[in-house]
Amino acid sequence: MIDLDPRRETNETVRTALAEILLYIGLIALFFCGEWIPGGRLYAQDCASASDCLKTAEALSNDRALQYYQRAALLQPANGFFHARLGQHYYKRMRDYRHALDSFRTARAHGFRQDWAVLQQVSTLSILADIEFGNDRFQEAELYLREAVSVNSTERFSTLATRQKLMIRSIALPVRPAEFRHRLLVILLTEIRTGMPNFDGVLSQIDIENTRNSVEGLKNYTEALSQKKLTIEYDFLTIQTPVTRLAKSSDTSALLNIEELTFDTKEIALKIPDYDTFLFIWPAHTFQASKGGAGRLSGIGESQGVWRGVMQIPAMRMAADGPSLTGSSLVLHEFFHVLERLIEIKPEHGFQLELRKNFPGWTGNDELDYYDWHFHSTIPAQGWQLLNFRARYPVQIH
Repeated sequence: MIDLDPRRETNETVRTALAEILLYIGLIALFFCGEWIPGGRLYAQDCASASDCLKTAEALSNDRALQYYQRAALLQPANGFFHARLGQHYYKRMRDYRHALDSFRTARAHGFRQDWAVLQQVSTLSILADIEFGNDRFQEAELYLREAVSVNSTERFSTLATRQKLMIRSIALPVRPAEFRHRLLVILLTEIRTGMPNFDGVLSQIDIENTRNSVEGLKNYTEALSQKKLTIEYDFLTIQTPVTRLAKSSDTSALLNIEELTFDTKEIALKIPDYDTFLFIWPAHTFQASKGGAGRLSGIGESQGVWRGVMQIPAMRMAADGPSLTGSSLVLHEFFHVLERLIEIKPEHGFQLELRKNFPGWTGNDELDYYDWHFHSTIPAQGWQLLNFRARYPVQIH
């Protein structure tokens, strides 16, 4: 049942006030007691003014700096700037988004609304919503997005309102199986070992957790966009054998060679008959491109390979707070490229200003709304059954 009771706005005000009270209690405790940190006992009382505390904090490491940002906010409790700087520290350096949000809310309550603080508060809310969405907590995600829409005074984050609409739709979806299934195999490549420092790395547990969250987010997006006509059924396959070759395009850029990797890795090749799309996650520790579409995968049965959906995404971009387009939004972006191949939507990236003339029926304004339009017009017109590589391109075992 959808709960859009306007009293929630009052609840948000109460929550902000409680967060501010708790913050002050913690800051007062810090003022009188100090705090244990690695390397010994450190007090932030040695700075006499909020400005001095800020200067000291900017020169320190994360754990030590935190106390000085907190003391600066304590010394100037009605000055939103210092609360915003505390929030910025939580957001950028500690990635502690719940505490960051508390501080940004306090800063806003005291009238501090400079663009940088608004951008970081909205980004914090967007990240928290993505995490909640990937954990099937749709109402919590919708609340974060509702707040993000209300405080966003910038031209950034164009999809916020559409994301909120899809959260509301997710809450209202019927509890029944989807009519059509698209089977996804998520392949975790645990190590890249090429001898090139820019590319070599090992998949971490955090990478795996972020991947699980973002893939569940993809499933939820797909069900919301299709009104539960289509779902994603996904499994994981971990490949322990190191990948030793990449398709390198420059000293700092590379992609996986999917066709070669599939042919050489029996565990992957044996899965080709059972899945529609394969998502490869690899542990790049520098920013790398992602890619989605379709290709011929071989290694079993058909000598020329068989058509399947293929995506590859560096693990660092599976995090909701990763660089550029990330998390479940990125997985959805690449998955839509897979769907474009299945039902021949051309050109790609039709939501871009210079390409939207190719889709005169779409009157929306953002990428996510563009996907929503195709899910309600193009795909039903062609048939949901077409979104299945296994049925359209079965493997012939010789």
